[in-house]
Parts: sequence; structure tokens; C-alpha cells
Amino acid sequence: SGSSYSQNKKNPVSYHNVQWSGHLAQFNFNDLGEREIVSTKKMTFYAPEKVEMDFKVKIRPDGTVSYVSTPRCDREMLEFRKGGTSALYGYRFSESDETQEDQWVQVKMVVGE
Repeated sequence: SGSSYSQNKKNPVSYHNVQWSGHLAQFNFNDLGEREIVSTKKMTFYAPEKVEMDFKVKIRPDGTVSYVSTPRCDREMLEFRKGGTSALYGYRFSESDETQEDQWVQVKMVVGE
């Protein structure tokens, strides 16, 4: 098997749970206030170049996500929009005791370098 060594040479960093060609999406939240992220859901894409996408997330007082508002995008970006939406629905935040209303938060998803 002569194929295994070339991949390792190109990728000195080994990701244990990610395909070596995959990029883990980074989610940057604005206006979270006192809230903290309790748990996340990982999402990996193959991105030949850097992708940035803006979402809005509606968080219930109990810290679960009730709605993810997605950006308009062209067909090439649909996979990123779908994956980002799926990941964001998997997020959990600390409970908010200051308000009994849902909180809207801006999120930027960045994939790749």
C-alpha cells in the first residue's frame, strides 16, 4: 500500500474524527450577552476555499434553539447552509433568567482558511 504515506506527508496534523480533507465549521456568536454555550454540534465540510455565511438564531429562555434563520445563497452554497442550519439546531445555551422571551443572536459561520 503506497498511498498512505503521501497523505501523511501533506498533513502533519492528524485529525482523529475528521476526514483529512474536511474543514470544521467555526461558529462565532454576537450579542450572546450573559449566555454561555453549553454544548455544540460539530459540522465538517470540504471547502476548497474559505466560506463565510451569516445566520440568525432564536434561543428560548431554556437555552434550546427554536429557530435558525438562513441567508439566501446560490446553489453551490446550499450544502453549507443546510449543514450550518443543522449544526446550529444542535447547539445548547445556558438558561436566561433575565428575560422570558426568545433571544435573537447573530452568528457567522466560517469554513476553511
